[in-house]
Amino acid sequence: MAKTICSQSYLGLGLLLSILLFALVGCAPDADPFAVGDRARTPTPVGTFNPNATPVPTTDRSGSASTIIGKGMIKFADDGTNNVQFGSTLVGYIMVWGYGYSAELVNVREAGYQKALEDGLVDVAVDVDKTADADWYNAQIAAGKIIDAGSLYGADSNKRIIVVSTFRDRAAELVDFLAKAVPGQEAVDKLTAQMTGGRTGIRANVAALIYLKDSASNWPSWVTPAVKEGVDAAVAAGKSSLLNRACIPDGGAGGGSPNCGT
Repeated sequence: MAKTICSQSYLGLGLLLSILLFALVGCAPDADPFAVGDRARTPTPVGTFNPNATPVPTTDRSGSASTIIGKGMIKFADDGTNNVQFGSTLVGYIMVWGYGYSAELVNVREAGYQKALEDGLVDVAVDVDKTADADWYNAQIAAGKIIDAGSLYGADSNKRIIVVSTFRDRAAELVDFLAKAVPGQEAVDKLTAQMTGGRTGIRANVAALIYLKDSASNWPSWVTPAVKEGVDAAVAAGKSSLLNRACIPDGGAGGGSPNCGT
């Protein structure tokens, strides 16, 4: 009798696990255009970019050795808020696949974006409130240490895109691009509202791709035809990474990840 009860318990547990597995697979977000492995990664701090440094090998999710390529690394301050992550990822994606740079969101939740900019740990901070942070903003502008590069929300918005002054020397074309990059309040609010976390929410890179697909009448006006062509090709190929990388097969594993530059 004990053996029979035990067997029935195992059968019941197995059935419960099967139901749970089916629910998890069947409830995946329909709006997510990326495979699970292509979603945004947790940002990690990096050091100051050295344009003369040898590219550093890394490893992508397929296990292939990779090397960062392009014109250089652009580092965005990430305070963990949806607007900052979306805005940084959107313009970063265009910088990577349209202009040929690499980009990364750097965790500044402890240090703060102000210190990160002052210490050279990041190049760009989006969504800086020049009214709430007026003392710092005005002092840094007056000292020539930062440049107000525009706003994601329009010319009259207090929320600004700030870059370090040396950024113009390294990437003047990107400063000009940022001045034109205005997805607008409505579009930003709509997409960031979907970045709720968990299984039903989307990540910043998914939100950026959705914007690029759904706003083909807007964002191309920010860039040249050649840049648009590069971004369109990346979107069509399902590229989701902000690292423009050349994949090198490792032990036969292959370098076919859609995140890797070709």
